[in-house]
Amino acid sequence: ETGADIAMPLDVTERGGAERLVEAAMSRGGDLVLVNNAAYNIPKSLLDTSDDDWDTTLACCLDHVFRMSRAAVRAMVEKGGGSIVNLASVNQIHANPNMAAYTAAKAGVRGLTMQVAVQYGPQGVRCNAISPGLVVTEATAPSFSDYDRRLNIEAYPVGRVGEPADVAWAALWLASDEACFVNGIDLPVEHRVLGLVDHTHCAPAEFAQDLVAAQFCLVFRCHISQRSFPGANFARILR
Repeated sequence: ETGADIAMPLDVTERGGAERLVEAAMSRGGDLVLVNNAAYNIPKSLLDTSDDDWDTTLACCLDHVFRMSRAAVRAMVEKGGGSIVNLASVNQIHANPNMAAYTAAKAGVRGLTMQVAVQYGPQGVRCNAISPGLVVTEATAPSFSDYDRRLNIEAYPVGRVGEPADVAWAALWLASDEACFVNGIDLPVEHRVLGLVDHTHCAPAEFAQDLVAAQFCLVFRCHISQRSFPGANFARILR
């Protein structure tokens, strides 16, 4: 624990973990904002995807969004409102090769986002999604070959791929009162106009298995601090 910030390690596939995160966040006071950002991807085609690949990807990318949202919505309804921001992906808007399970999971995130918004909007709960394009971080950079990176940069008219801050600013806006009339949307954060990007040249699938983004459960005051650690899922509580 550092000041008002608390990092809580958690396996997002563990049942009961969501309730513990939300309870810890609510104990700090403030308005509850949930950012579902944990992810897992094995770049494989449909025919190459095993049952275990499918189950693990959906558990990390979709099931945890359901459990975290369920726990958070209960608390938000009691408090009279709150905000959820789910990280989907442009892959569920324009599919790419070798992303079978991941694309399906992220499409599920988008659908759940809209359902929560419709169901609990009257009770003050907002739920929106962000669909980032390619965002390169220290953790994900090794999974992209030079060929794949060049191909993606050429596909973006702005001449670069995304950075974590590009997504963080969108999440900050959706979570804040600035977006109080925004509910149930899927906001693309990308600059790409070409639909297909070949992921055949990505690094081996074993690396992707080690990449788990951060899971945030925040008591929101004025800033969202976004950090990512390979293999870590944590609640970050800000005052």
